[in-house]
Amino acid sequence: MKPTLFFLPLSIAVVVLPVSAQRISTNNADNAPPITVRGIPDAPPNPKATLNPRVPGSFQIESSNAYSRADIFVRCVGPDAKALWPIVEGPPNETTTATMQGLFVMHNRACRIAGSELGLANPTDLGRYSNAGTPNSDSQVSGSPTAFYDRGALIEYAIKKYAADVRVTKADTHSEPVVNRFIAVEQGRNRFRWPEDLAYFKIAACMVQAQPELSSDLIASKPGSVNASRIGFTIIARAHLCVPRARHIEVDPTQFRVYIADAYYRWAEATKGVDALVPARDEAS
Repeated sequence: MKPTLFFLPLSIAVVVLPVSAQRISTNNADNAPPITVRGIPDAPPNPKATLNPRVPGSFQIESSNAYSRADIFVRCVGPDAKALWPIVEGPPNETTTATMQGLFVMHNRACRIAGSELGLANPTDLGRYSNAGTPNSDSQVSGSPTAFYDRGALIEYAIKKYAADVRVTKADTHSEPVVNRFIAVEQGRNRFRWPEDLAYFKIAACMVQAQPELSSDLIASKPGSVNASRIGFTIIARAHLCVPRARHIEVDPTQFRVYIADAYYRWAEATKGVDALVPARDEAS
């Protein structure tokens, strides 16, 4: 029986992970797991991939609504570079990063559509993903059910505000210097991710490497729209070599979008050869 991974309560699930993701063995911060990307040759679209079913409709609705609320919240706040930098550029799931995201939510409650997570008193819990434990176990991770979507909305906002002129191409993502920069930075940056989260990020990084132009189109599309779903499933169809031997790929379109945006942001940094797309502070700050 092939393993199926589940991450968040509203899950992206893949039947088989790519070779690079199969080497995940630890989420110990002292032992950064390898981030490996490899050039994916152009492959004809896999018709079966475009026909893969989405996760059940109730999951899609819940995640789509959660992201919509996060997007409204972020656009209402209109964060500057000083607020964005520690969240977007900080290592995902690292305590300081989560705390800064939680404080950002707390300090901007006036823009927040009411949600159960606002009862969390600890800013670290408010900025950290919940229920990201080991698959098929009873382990639970303290955190916010909306933190994943908040981070995704913040990353998209950062791309549109500070990297609107960046258009990553296949020539970029298959350039040896760019690939080397990506690996060097991301291996350290992602050492705090939970194993399942890291596995999905690696798949997204591979798919963005294979289809950077479509990934950019997905980020530019309206969240939850028919066009966004069409672009997302086209990415899966054309980058199916990132999940070799997989017969069935089941994704939540909203969560898939968040992972693609995160990976695209990192490829954009590697392409530009900069440590961060978001400056430490805006010039006028």
